[in-house]
Amino acid sequence: MTLPKVYATESQNHSTLMRLIAEWTFSPSFRHSNFPLSEGHFFKPRTNNLMCISGAAGSGKTQLAARVAHWLSEMGCLGGYFTFDQPATSPTSPSSLSSGSSSSSSFSSLLDALPLTLIHQAATVEPGLAPFISDTFTKNTGAAQQPLEQRFETLFVLPTQAFVANRLPTGGAWNPLPPLVFIIDGLSESVAHPPGAVDAFAAWVAGRGVRWLPPHVRFLILTRPEVGLEGMLRERGAACVYEEMDVETPLTSHSDSEAERVDRGVTAALESGVPSPSFKGGH
Repeated sequence: MTLPKVYATESQNHSTLMRLIAEWTFSPSFRHSNFPLSEGHFFKPRTNNLMCISGAAGSGKTQLAARVAHWLSEMGCLGGYFTFDQPATSPTSPSSLSSGSSSSSSFSSLLDALPLTLIHQAATVEPGLAPFISDTFTKNTGAAQQPLEQRFETLFVLPTQAFVANRLPTGGAWNPLPPLVFIIDGLSESVAHPPGAVDAFAAWVAGRGVRWLPPHVRFLILTRPEVGLEGMLRERGAACVYEEMDVETPLTSHSDSEAERVDRGVTAALESGVPSPSFKGGH
């Protein structure tokens, strides 16, 4: 996977969001005030495996994703990074598209590639999962051509469930898996997306496949308010934490000490909820 670059002097620090993401990722008792609880929807604390962060252009979403990806990767907890943004040099890049149909084809192709991309990334970072995925591909040769939701369930959800079940101890203490976080970025202006594309993405995120995943598998999604993803997820009753980010003013000469405070806050959150590093068959 190609991660966005981390700039140590970046003005967007977002210390509160960094701490929130750390707590959401690692704390078993995490509960957020924006977590939707309505009649008919009662979620246990560890079922909120989705976090949706919405911010306007220039608020530093991708930089935030880069920083989060950096420390998740260092801890062995980064499942993968996926972006709907394409390089400007790409012939199918939104900046170089000359027609709406080309834009539609580009986004649809990326959305269609999302499940298999996540599967490949997960098998790379979690070697113990790879044999279960390989066995599933062997037994379901036509699964790669299935519809988005069904493909994800068959080729990722079921193998992941089998992998976790296989770790159940025959005796002794349970050996938990550390978090496996997938970051999905690049959901920008709705005008760049074909009709129904974001709705299809929301249906997948809020669908049973993601709900059926073990609680250690989590998704951090970054989007813009005008895309409307948050509303679509709420309508579907997704067990999702919602947070908005503002454009921050540049940091002063005390930026280093502020960065240190952020790192201390993240470290404190990690230490309060991270399982023991002595995993068996995990990362």
